Amino acid sequence: MNNTLLPFRFSPRRLLVAALLLITYLPLAAATVSPGCGTPTYTQYANTAEGLIVMEAERATRSAASQQAGHSSEVTWTERTRGDASDGGYAIVATKAQHAGSLPANGARLEYDIEFTRSGTYYLYLRHAAPNSNDNSVRVALDGVLFEEELQLDVVSGGNWTWQQGGSSFTINSRGTHTLTIYHREDGLPLDKVVLSTFSGRALVGTGPTTTEVDAAAARDIPTYEQDTTVSRNLIVMEAELPTNFVGGRSPFTCREWTVVSDAEASNEAYAIVPEAGERSDSATFNKGPRLEFAVKFFRTGRHYVYVRHRGTVPGKNSIWTDFNYADEDEFHLDKNAGNWDWETDGTNASFVVATPGTYVFSILMREDGTPIDKIILSTSSTYAPSGTGPATTECVQPIVYQQDDSNNRLVVMPAETPSSSSPGQNAVAGLEWENFSDPDAEGGTYTVVNTTGKEAKLNDDGPALTYEIDFNTTGDHYIYVRHRSVSSGNSVRFFFDGVRLEDMTDLRPINSSEWNYTRVIPTINVPTAGRHTLTMRMREDGTPIDQLIISRSPTFDASAMPVTLTDFSGTVLDEGNLLSWTTAHEDHTATHIIERSPGGKGQWETVGQVAAAGTSNRSLDYQLTDRAPLPLAYYRLRTVDLDGSTSFSPLIRLARTQRLRVETTLELYPNPAHGHTTIAFALPQESEAVVRLHDFSGQLLTTRSIAGKQGTNRLTLDLGHLPPGTYSVSARVNGALLLRRLTVQ
Repeated sequence: MNNTLLPFRFSPRRLLVAALLLITYLPLAAATVSPGCGTPTYTQYANTAEGLIVMEAERATRSAASQQAGHSSEVTWTERTRGDASDGGYAIVATKAQHAGSLPANGARLEYDIEFTRSGTYYLYLRHAAPNSNDNSVRVALDGVLFEEELQLDVVSGGNWTWQQGGSSFTINSRGTHTLTIYHREDGLPLDKVVLSTFSGRALVGTGPTTTEVDAAAARDIPTYEQDTTVSRNLIVMEAELPTNFVGGRSPFTCREWTVVSDAEASNEAYAIVPEAGERSDSATFNKGPRLEFAVKFFRTGRHYVYVRHRGTVPGKNSIWTDFNYADEDEFHLDKNAGNWDWETDGTNASFVVATPGTYVFSILMREDGTPIDKIILSTSSTYAPSGTGPATTECVQPIVYQQDDSNNRLVVMPAETPSSSSPGQNAVAGLEWENFSDPDAEGGTYTVVNTTGKEAKLNDDGPALTYEIDFNTTGDHYIYVRHRSVSSGNSVRFFFDGVRLEDMTDLRPINSSEWNYTRVIPTINVPTAGRHTLTMRMREDGTPIDQLIISRSPTFDASAMPVTLTDFSGTVLDEGNLLSWTTAHEDHTATHIIERSPGGKGQWETVGQVAAAGTSNRSLDYQLTDRAPLPLAYYRLRTVDLDGSTSFSPLIRLARTQRLRVETTLELYPNPAHGHTTIAFALPQESEAVVRLHDFSGQLLTTRSIAGKQGTNRLTLDLGHLPPGTYSVSARVNGALLLRRLTVQ
């Protein structure tokens, strides 16, 4: 069995290159959960006129509990997980009615050390999800002086994130390090991101700009998971080493975190473990241990059971805590200890009840360190018996977003079988779903249909649905064209725009079971604003094959004469880059095919490359282009430019590069245990600066040394004569990796 550390590590929300040795890391966890451990600092964007400073709220340099009279040490900022939060995590004082409403400011605080490189007036922006008027205020200070004594944030409906500018500003008179402090005034406020800018009225969207944390590692893909309702057991399958968020421990487990270890026999060839240090949490401290947190979309209610693939080695020494949505924790003893990977469940002892469908957080928490966890399955079945490495993960795929082109007709072309999302029928048509089938005469060779059962969805929202997310670039009336093959008079559907029904019944005619036909259907869409909207098609009567949907500004558009017919657009991750491939069945006066890339699929499109188009062709043509400088995660689209300058867009595809990087960086200490001195030896694959730090075990920094490392083995001697006996940690940051060895001084 090959057990070596993966050539990367996960710190909370971040993917770093790591060593090939099994070592413990100084966690770069948010200081909110590990005060004094990691201590992130921030700087400014150097090349922007506004001098942006961007901070993840949960990654403070320091944090402290509330000093308000009557508050316990639990009134403190903690880190929690949401798949739509920037970097997967956010900060919240999660107590109830533990407010700090009176001055002086003594609520729980987050402190951010910032290296200002320019003076001037600055404005504060917060990304938050204030749930109500009792949980929506903070105080904010610079260098200990309040400039927001009572910042009341707008209440946000539906728990959604929003950006809001503060009501006051502050002035930086001298460049250098200054400290921004956020005090809780009312608990229960989710805080995701903090931005400072010299511009007032700045428009921030989505998760905002990239953090300006010093030495920040490249952001990783943030996986979220969903329930697979196509199988009877309603499975949710998660890789332990791929949580939505890694959350580090807090006192008494400060600086403890889950790390990722490679193992050829593990699912995905990796597992997660809190390295052995002889520590255990109990019912009073379980929520202070390091956590693996998974954002999960549940479609089924009722009791769910937990199945864990683990590798126990010592009887009575392997256990974890499981938790559902920060409210239902269970002690899970893993009794199998033969040293092999095996599945185990604790039945109702480690189960939970989902009351309503929705997105919740499921957590694995350290109970006894040194417990290897490979894979987790949640199921509504208490008798499920997974085997081997188990089924494939049920990670959510970001929905396809269709783009309106800028041709005269302003087209949106959507293969019916490729919606952004789908849902099954309910009530009288429960269990019916749209299913895809092959047909060489269909556009792209595939169509979708609800198989004939003779059932009818009499209520508006009962029929199985296909929903298409669309980015419109123009407003006003739009018309829907459907390519179908109606087989009888029972051929109707219902269309909804942004959830509002357009018409009770839309008949698809003509009736011709042998040929595909385009029909402009009766309901007209009025697009009120440019931007994201949804079109939903629900079955009213089953049995009608549907191939393609086209939206146009023109009521007389000839959908059968499209300038380009795209039958395939796909991507493949290769060692040398991302290979994009597409096939056209028909082209009419096309000039250029352009591959564009976006990190999030919702803007910031950039050109990767272009290929000359055929002009006019009625035969199948294959194209390829390689993105040789790919991002870890990217969305791609194909933009086709015609000879008249008009353009059309393909659907989006998503490529995530999950290959492991090979970096041979090692760290050793000798002697260890040591008396008087120790030698640090680290090997580098190329010349690189290394920063070596010595901490005591409470996390206090004692020594920092910077070294211009050469390729090969480097050595540094540390004088320990002034240190009392005890346990210390030695870290080295090289090539973006943070390596740690435990040092015992005698």
